[in-house]
Amino acid sequence: MIRRIFGVPKSRWAGWFLARFNGPMNRRLVARLPLVGDEQVLEIGPGPGVALEAIARRLPRGRVVGLDPSPVMRSMAEARLRRRFPADRFRLQAGDATRLPFPDGAFGAIFSANNAPLWAPFDRAAAEITRVAAPGARLVLAAQEMAIWGAGWTVPGFLDRVGRAFAAPAWTIDSVGRGGFGRFHYRYVEARRAGRPSESAAGRA
Repeated sequence: MIRRIFGVPKSRWAGWFLARFNGPMNRRLVARLPLVGDEQVLEIGPGPGVALEAIARRLPRGRVVGLDPSPVMRSMAEARLRRRFPADRFRLQAGDATRLPFPDGAFGAIFSANNAPLWAPFDRAAAEITRVAAPGARLVLAAQEMAIWGAGWTVPGFLDRVGRAFAAPAWTIDSVGRGGFGRFHYRYVEARRAGRPSESAAGRA
């Protein structure tokens, strides 16, 4: 059901639901993303753009790029950001995690919430994320527990796959945690790309 309804959402109702249901989680997780303000940041699967907006607010000299296969979600996210930011601060693009249409080392930070359980094959998406992450890039990857279950994973199985995909030597996992609201909980992983940060990722996405 999760894959059918929210894998590639086709209605504005789905976007409204995602904004309401995932919004508090997205804002908390964006706050965990270390940013200095001039990065190029990629969000995979931004949906209606709640997290994109929160990231853009933290990038006065940078830009956020949202990659989503759904034309409806891209339209909703673009409308949300257009009301608040100039056009050079954001970009929405079609695509999915297994074929990222960006050059190597393009991003200083990568964010994804409630999308990773749908990546198929997962390891190909992880390899693509590793390819486009600049040296020293930060990653925050998260999902609601019910989204993990709905996509056919167990929570331990999903976290184990994430841990193996973003392991040394390419990545260092800084933390694995759990948060939530009432009965709804989410899991997150924070990781850091090997190498020293540089300005090489600026403007390349």
